Amino acid sequence: MDLTARCLAWRGLLERGRAGWNAEFAMLERAGIVRREKNTAVLVDEQELRRLLATPEFADVIAKLDSAETLAAAMGLRVRIADRAPDCLRLLMALEKTDQSVGMVWRQQLSAELFGDSKHIGSVSILSRIYEDWLALKPSRGELRLKAFSPLPHTAGGPDLSEVTKYHGQAVLMSSHARPEQYDLSRLHFIMTCENLSPFLELSLPVGILIYTGGYASRGVAAWLKSAPASCCWVHFGDFDPDGLAIFDRLSAVSGRDGEFFPNQETLELLKSDLPAWQGARSIRVDSLRGDRLKGLARWGASHELQAEQEQVLYQLRKRGVNLDELLF
Repeated sequence: MDLTARCLAWRGLLERGRAGWNAEFAMLERAGIVRREKNTAVLVDEQELRRLLATPEFADVIAKLDSAETLAAAMGLRVRIADRAPDCLRLLMALEKTDQSVGMVWRQQLSAELFGDSKHIGSVSILSRIYEDWLALKPSRGELRLKAFSPLPHTAGGPDLSEVTKYHGQAVLMSSHARPEQYDLSRLHFIMTCENLSPFLELSLPVGILIYTGGYASRGVAAWLKSAPASCCWVHFGDFDPDGLAIFDRLSAVSGRDGEFFPNQETLELLKSDLPAWQGARSIRVDSLRGDRLKGLARWGASHELQAEQEQVLYQLRKRGVNLDELLF
């Protein structure tokens, strides 16, 4: 039996204390854990519901659900995992690792390998949606956009990317020219990765390079982070929300490099009064993230129910007369 929908409903009720009535609450009502008031479920016994969700059966599904949501976000897939969390996680992990060209036959082969049924991915709605969204993003995965504000010469005599940036505003590299080993990164001291396109186009840095992630933690971007000198400082500027944190976390994991997430807590505290409350479909899951600093930042954001898009952060900093460079360098 798939318990994903039940876990989502019960966990949401535990977080909010009340929710619109859902058939998944009937069992809790019979046990006296929930009281029904017309079309609303009201949590009566928080401790018992917390205990139920901590049992191995539910804890395993919740762990897979959180991992699937985090990986989907890091891959740039805007799907909400509402059922079959274990199957979703298995598919996402397989897709995240593949580099080969794909098609209908390959999908059937993958489905047979993962689930023992060549039609399983195509016949299950959430799995089909994950596959189609991933496939739609695949053509752009080899492209790399960056701005170089320090010398970044081509090792075989091609153009220095700082010169390309100077004359064209940015360098857009197709897959055959986007490998970091084609450029001399030895003198690079600073890298900023940027989640959204508008801030990427707007920003200039005093030194280093600015790389557009395209909204997901691609292995191409991770390769540049991995190839930079160990002394190179890395800052990721992303949306402060579950997806933005997941993208940074995944980039760090794949590149093997520690970095700083921006906006940091100090900046968020400065801007907090003018940032909107979190209204998203899912909250920040601290336990799905790596590293104590990132978990601490996520925990702070969750406790304040705060979100911040990159564009909002830049606007509010300008409004206060704060120079971004002063916060980064």
